[in-house]
Amino acid sequence: MSQIQKDLTYLASDLLEGRQAGSKGEELAAAYIQERMQAMGLSPKGDNGDWLQPFDFLFSANPHIKEEDKEKLKARNVVGWLDKGAEETVIIGAHFDHL
Repeated sequence: MSQIQKDLTYLASDLLEGRQAGSKGEELAAAYIQERMQAMGLSPKGDNGDWLQPFDFLFSANPHIKEEDKEKLKARNVVGWLDKGAEETVIIGAHFDHL
C-alpha cells in the first residue's frame, strides 16, 4: 500500500468520527497531519512556532439558530513550511475536517 493510501485510509477511518472541527477526531487528524509533515521534512509555521494555528468558531447543527445561541468551539489548522530559499512562496491549503 502506498503512503498516500495509508494516509487516506487513516484520515477516512471511523476512528476519527468524521473529523468535525472542534472534535476529538479533528484533534487526532491534526496530530497525524503534523507527524506526516514532520516526516516529510517540513518545519512548523503555526502560532508560537508550533504546528498548530488554533481558531474559534460558532457551531450549531441547526442552520436557523440565532448567532448568540450557537456553541463556541475551538479548532485548529496545521501549518508546515518547506523553505527552498526561493524569492516567492506558494501556499497550498486544504480542509481536513469533514463536516
